[in-house]
Amino acid sequence: MLKYQLSAIRGVPLKTRQNADDLVFFDDSQEEIYEKKLRETWKILIVDDEQDVHKVTKLVLSDLEFSGRSVDFLSAYSDAEARQILNERDDIAVILLDVVMEQENSGLLLTQYIREELQNSLIRIILRTGQPGQAPEKRVIVEYDINDYKSKTELTTERLFSTIITALRSYRDIITIEKSKRALEKIIDATAHIFEVQSLKNFVSGILDQFTSILRYSNNAFYCQTSGLTAINVDGHPVILAATGKYQNSRPNTRARDVLPAEEYQLLETAFNEKRNVFDDYHYIAYFKTQNNSENIIYLERDEALQEWERDMIDIFCSNVSIAFENIYLNQELENLVENRTQQLKHANYELNIKNTTFERELQMARSVQQIIIPKKFPESQFFQIGGRYHPMQNLGGDYYDVFPFTENSMGIAIVDVSGHGISAALITTMAKMSFASLAKPHNPPFYVLDEINSSLLKTVGGAGMFLTAFYGIIDLSINELIYSNGGHNEVLLMHKDGSFAELGSLNPIVGMFPEEEYVSSSCPIHSGDILVLYTDGIVESKNSEDEFLGKSRLMEILRQNSELNPDELSELVLQKVYQFTGSKEPEDDLSILITRII
Repeated sequence: MLKYQLSAIRGVPLKTRQNADDLVFFDDSQEEIYEKKLRETWKILIVDDEQDVHKVTKLVLSDLEFSGRSVDFLSAYSDAEARQILNERDDIAVILLDVVMEQENSGLLLTQYIREELQNSLIRIILRTGQPGQAPEKRVIVEYDINDYKSKTELTTERLFSTIITALRSYRDIITIEKSKRALEKIIDATAHIFEVQSLKNFVSGILDQFTSILRYSNNAFYCQTSGLTAINVDGHPVILAATGKYQNSRPNTRARDVLPAEEYQLLETAFNEKRNVFDDYHYIAYFKTQNNSENIIYLERDEALQEWERDMIDIFCSNVSIAFENIYLNQELENLVENRTQQLKHANYELNIKNTTFERELQMARSVQQIIIPKKFPESQFFQIGGRYHPMQNLGGDYYDVFPFTENSMGIAIVDVSGHGISAALITTMAKMSFASLAKPHNPPFYVLDEINSSLLKTVGGAGMFLTAFYGIIDLSINELIYSNGGHNEVLLMHKDGSFAELGSLNPIVGMFPEEEYVSSSCPIHSGDILVLYTDGIVESKNSEDEFLGKSRLMEILRQNSELNPDELSELVLQKVYQFTGSKEPEDDLSILITRII
């Protein structure tokens, strides 16, 4: 079990009782005094397996004082006990460490534990040994991170006293440097957060929190100003804007003189009147004046006197705070401007939403109209089977196909691809639908139909950059012939029963682009078992993740391998294959396919 004692602080009577762990307890009425004095003493840990060493060391150093603080001793009689104390405490300044205890190198092992495992570089370690031969000084000084090495026989009262004073002075200086370093780190972090704040109230509250964090002030602090954007001014006296600690419940606009004791308020008046920062041992008042002549005060207090390095930290921090005050007022003005603009934008957005709602309603109507022009069912015939699929890239597309039954064994068939997408393309497809509906007659040859549509389109939207590609054909099984005219459209595929293909390309220009253009018709034989495939370029120009086109060859292979399917099933399969090829991406163009099987 751990056996160590906390020696009595001089002048504090202790009522002790010994428990199983040999710890010293003190009277409850003295506990608060003890804890306060304990914080004001230097902690020295004696690690030695000889009790007499502990007694002599405490006796010799009992009257030692350094930098206004006395010493307080902790005792450990083994390496294990010392490790437990070190794990429980972080305020030990000096260790008087015996080398030989349970093992011949116990002290050296403990030194390694402190420096390497606990990562504690602050404690001053003084090795004491009664057997110098076990741990030669030169080797120990070089190989171990210790601060002094003494033989027990050479430690006279004077030498022990001077050794401890030297170690405490070194510890004090290191702690001061470490505190300064941590405070600087906090200042850097605090400054970054301060400049992120955009609200004056949040800003001044944040300032108080940062001061408390940097210097570990008590939470008793507040910010007050005599004038500013918030116009807080009562009879020329500073009024509280934000507060913390015992002042936290102060109401906004409360005068500082009604909260602070007279002596502390006098410090505020001095800062205001002399327009400067004011220090005393336990108070700090920072004064700021912005370019718009707003005077600002930050008041802090704590129960420990400010040290010189702490004042330096405050000055560094305040130099950034003064700039932040300027920025926060500018930000406040900007926020007001943004608020005004936000209200204006809300009004504009409201009107835009109304227009968008109207536009969406009209777009929905256009979508409904376009869905009507694409046939959902096809005429039934003992000579033809027909199927098709249409998938627009946007809500409104520019593709159109249709079938026109003439007689029992003849019909017209058409497909159109309008340039562009959206409403304008949808309007042109509607015009094309109306034109085919009036022109697709058994006595009108295909070249005549495209010629008329070309003239009509030029008269209506000529010069607007709108045009289309179109294929129109007449299947006449009485003569087993397909008569067609291709106006700039991609090749229509005619697949024969043996799996071979005829490609029906274009001999005519694009429709709606060139005036005075004469279109011509072509023909090819068609027989039972043939499959006629009309499609738009969105099918063959679909791309995969490697930027490859599906292409006409892949389309032909899909048709050849699935020729036993009926046209409706086959057209659905083609679109599925397109989606698989592109990785289910949204199409980059409208997708349309119309398939006719000759029975």
